Amino acid sequence: METTDRADALRSLARRVERLRALDLPILLGDSTWVGPTPASCVDDLTRFRRLLVEDARRLRLAAVSLEALR
Repeated sequence: METTDRADALRSLARRVERLRALDLPILLGDSTWVGPTPASCVDDLTRFRRLLVEDARRLRLAAVSLEALR
């Protein structure tokens, strides 16, 4: 697989990550969903997972740029 093809594949994967419905979960959970430490912990976890997925997408794009720089 060519460097450009691999870079394109990484960008495509980044777009797929950014379109995951899971990224909307922290927003969809409102205060009326649950009340207490368990739901707060759930929201915190979902927010952290969202942040990690967004960061992973950013890293995929950086890897694509790095691959293209090798050409």
